Amino acid sequence: MLAHPDAVYLAHSPIDRADAPFATYQELAHRTLAALEVPLPDAGTILLKPIATVLYPPEKRVITHPGFVGGLLDALRDRGVPAERMVVADGQSGENPTAGHTWELCGYRTMTEARGVRLAEMNTDEDSRVVEVADGVVYERYPLYREVTDCAFFFNVPLAKCHNLGCTTLSIKNLMGIIAKPERHLCAIQEVDKPYA
Repeated sequence: MLAHPDAVYLAHSPIDRADAPFATYQELAHRTLAALEVPLPDAGTILLKPIATVLYPPEKRVITHPGFVGGLLDALRDRGVPAERMVVADGQSGENPTAGHTWELCGYRTMTEARGVRLAEMNTDEDSRVVEVADGVVYERYPLYREVTDCAFFFNVPLAKCHNLGCTTLSIKNLMGIIAKPERHLCAIQEVDKPYA
């Protein structure tokens, strides 16, 4: 099926238990991407941007499961995209070296190393490029990470979950992670979230 740029595709996979194993996420992602005809470029980096910023095990469903991202990487490999062209990137926050860094605890490092794919952190201002926003209402420009501005193809791999900044997070909330700091934090605390005096 030819992927339409203005369409959202949903894939359903019945799961009969509270925690699905890595292989279930991997198979779902692989099957779904394999069924779509995505016009991939012949050269340049293919960037996958999951939500993997916080130190939570993937079973808690706070981050995009590394098995799902692994399935996407496997489907891209099956289409002839070599590992050296693929990158998985996100910003890391709340790092606690005594508990293990996000990439390690969540299984991303193991998953990408097994596939020979580079894992990149989007955290420093030096790694960003200012992009002008035509007719910007709030901002006239944004600092976007070079991993994003320089890639040939971008996969936004969000997770649907509840969040105090928008009730439900999907693709747009995940894109906050491609904006460098301090602009990355575009939202103020809502009145409803402020503590009582």
